[in-house]
This record gives sequence, C-alpha cells and structure tokens, in this order.
Amino acid sequence: MRVFILARAGSKRCPEKNIREFEGGRTLIDECIRKARYLKPEKIILSTDIDWYIDRYKDNYDVLVFKRPVELCGDLTTSEAVVYDWMRNHGLGMTQDFCLMQATTPCMKVDTLVKANDLFMASGAKSLIGVNPALRPNGAFYFVRGDEFMRYHTWWTPRTALYRMSWEESVDIDWPWDFRIAQAVMRGDVYGHD
Repeated sequence: MRVFILARAGSKRCPEKNIREFEGGRTLIDECIRKARYLKPEKIILSTDIDWYIDRYKDNYDVLVFKRPVELCGDLTTSEAVVYDWMRNHGLGMTQDFCLMQATTPCMKVDTLVKANDLFMASGAKSLIGVNPALRPNGAFYFVRGDEFMRYHTWWTPRTALYRMSWEESVDIDWPWDFRIAQAVMRGDVYGHD
C-alpha cells in the first residue's frame, strides 16, 4: 500500500496553514506523515508545491516527494486529479491499494486510522471513506483499490464503505479558527460528544 499526502501553498481561507506549527513543533504535514507511518506503507508520496517540504523530506527513506505541477495547484484542483496525474505519469502500482490522507484533519487518532485500514483490507469494499457522525466525508482518509480509482477517477466507487468517526476527530481546518479548534482538541481542551 502507498499513502498519498497533498500539501498546496496558497490557502486563501487559512493562509500558510500547511507550514504553521501545529502541535509539538510539528506542522500539519509532519503530523500527517507521522500517523501515515503507522500503516507501514511501502511508500508515502508527498505531492507539494511548497519548497520547504521538498527540502525537508527529500532525503527521507519512506517519503517520496513529488513536486506538484503548477497546473495542479489551483483552488479548484481536486485531490483526485492530483493523485490520478501522479499514478498515470509514474505508472507504478496502478492496481495497488492506496490511501489518501488529508493533513487538514489532524485530530484523527492513529488507532482510528489503523482500524479503518484493517477494515478496508478485510472487507470487499472498493473504497472506504472517513465520515463524521452525520455521515458526511470529513477528509481524514480515503482508502481505495488502485484499479477502481483508475477506472472511475474518484474515491466513490460502486462499493464504497463509510467509516464513522467522532466530531472531535472530524475537525477539518479550512479557516483560522478551525486551526485553533483543532489545537484545542489535540490538547484535550474541547469536550464533545458523538
């Protein structure tokens, strides 16, 4: 299995969210890579246009840094388009299962990620998507069979399973206040309920 992590510069709603310190001296991307390693992937593929990350991870044995093309860095570019472009151009393991993890959902627990992976591997599902208690995608992870992704170019296959997560784990950073809420959740300063 491979894990894709996408990091784009130029967020308009939450400027520099991908390079700001989030927790324990780590950025959102650092935290996402730390959690991805628990899946024991063959490779973590970091697609980014942020030079700082390209330099930071270029010598890591388990992180393959991919300089994202300018045409895939726009506000309207989908994560599916970025992953599809990489798979099409590199032709490596196009039938291999993979996971997209979005760094902007940093409160997801490692245990949740590992359990979701185990469920995906044991199930007949063609994709598995993390959702909040209202069953809306929260962006934390998208597991998908490589051949299905190449066929449909989306996380949503004819046999998609949902993995329900708590509200706390589903915090998605789109705005500056989301960043502060996520930090509070990580510190244990926010108490919610399912």
